[in-house]
Amino acid sequence: MPGNTKKLIKKITTAFKNAPHPGNENIASCDYGDGQITKWAFEGLLWKDVTLEFIIFERQKSPFSFMTPSAIKYYLPAYMIAVLVDTEEADTAFDNLLYVLENPNEIYKSFSENQKKVIREFLEYFIQNPYDSFSKKDAEKALCFWAK
Repeated sequence: MPGNTKKLIKKITTAFKNAPHPGNENIASCDYGDGQITKWAFEGLLWKDVTLEFIIFERQKSPFSFMTPSAIKYYLPAYMIAVLVDTEEADTAFDNLLYVLENPNEIYKSFSENQKKVIREFLEYFIQNPYDSFSKKDAEKALCFWAK
């Protein structure tokens, strides 16, 4: 893993280290179907414990559609780190992560300035080191929002 990747992972970890857990009752936006599966998968799980292996084997590559805004904010750093660790393995998770970062709506204001800064750095990383042309375009689109 390149040194700049390790540095960015450390920055993400530091920026989100004291993020409050949303509470098990506030993980899923609904209590049926995929929302229930997402709730069961993440119940009691700290973001620091969400690994690339968890994302793949628990089939949680795209949970954000079923999460509450507070859960999205809380688990976002885990997905950022997983994508940095192995973008190819986390490809679907990366697509979903970029979608969330392109459309942060109500959660944007709840991030600290340091968290917003590290999200910008994450996006800039993938503009400079694109996984593919689509991810570069999506990262550029998201950065337009986060650069505000």
